[in-house]
Amino acid sequence: MPPDLPALLADFEVGDVSTDQWNHRAHLAVAAWAVFHVDDPLPWLRERLQRLLRKPGHEKNPQRSYHETLTAGWLHRIGVQLAWETGDFEARCATTVDALSDKRLLLRYWSKQALMSDEARTIWCPPDLLPLPRPAPPPGPEEWPAILREVLQALRWPMRLEPLLEPDPADPGALVLGLTPGGVVRVRIDHPAAAVTIGDKHWPSLEGWLGDPV
Repeated sequence: MPPDLPALLADFEVGDVSTDQWNHRAHLAVAAWAVFHVDDPLPWLRERLQRLLRKPGHEKNPQRSYHETLTAGWLHRIGVQLAWETGDFEARCATTVDALSDKRLLLRYWSKQALMSDEARTIWCPPDLLPLPRPAPPPGPEEWPAILREVLQALRWPMRLEPLLEPDPADPGALVLGLTPGGVVRVRIDHPAAAVTIGDKHWPSLEGWLGDPV
């Protein structure tokens, strides 16, 4: 979290943030503050972003023009991350900014073509690759079939092959989906983000399995 967040918020409120100041981490911190403190953060952030982006310097860069889907998508992802973190706002904000430091993160959920479309810039367009993650608490059993469908789609599971969906003797909280060349596929459906394990590689969330395992 920027150490001068109160000053940044004051400048943002009046549209007086320079292009150098308005980097990705500053954007995350301001949005996190809005999610945590404002009842309806999207209109609040939209109004102030549009005002800022009309200021000299900002309006010359087409990549900095207001984008509804990017704004709403980041707000949702920030809200989920804040819910997963613990502590007061300052602690949650700091860990959230660090966790979401990759500016390309939303491309896990949207294709570049969909996210950069004129329609997505103007109105909210839902993800076309993966659903956005859920905040805590973990889903109940009635939601597991839908989560499993998301996992199978993300894994590009051949629809002609029925997943085993057998309890894993080594892990009571996991189900075995089946075998791949990489090893046994396991998924924990009691996790809010549906952790995925393939062989000895582990992805702590469905959104993260597209990246490097931990």
